[in-house]
Amino acid sequence: MPPFASRCAAGLCLLAAACSQSLPPVALTGPAGPGYDIDLADCQAEAAAAAARETGGAAAAGAAGGAVWGGATGGNVLTNAAAGGLLGAGTAQNRAAAAERAALVACLQARGHPAQ
Repeated sequence: MPPFASRCAAGLCLLAAACSQSLPPVALTGPAGPGYDIDLADCQAEAAAAAARETGGAAAAGAAGGAVWGGATGGNVLTNAAAGGLLGAGTAQNRAAAAERAALVACLQARGHPAQ
């Protein structure tokens, strides 16, 4: 990757990290039910998959947009696709975190635990 492109990619990564927000942890409003630890591990895996789907879709859309922009302007298609993918993934971080938390709470509630 040319030095300019790698600097741009590094800057986009920093931008994505700076824009992400942390959500409050999942809390129990009562005593955990039987099998909570096993359910929590299973639900965390399901929630992580939901977040990955959210981020992956946005990254793919950003990469496609970057490639089109690069082709339309006569720029480097691969560099623009990479930059677009990073921007797409960065903008999806907040949505992904919210989707992950919502999926975790819903999964725990479906298994009978008082999560909020």
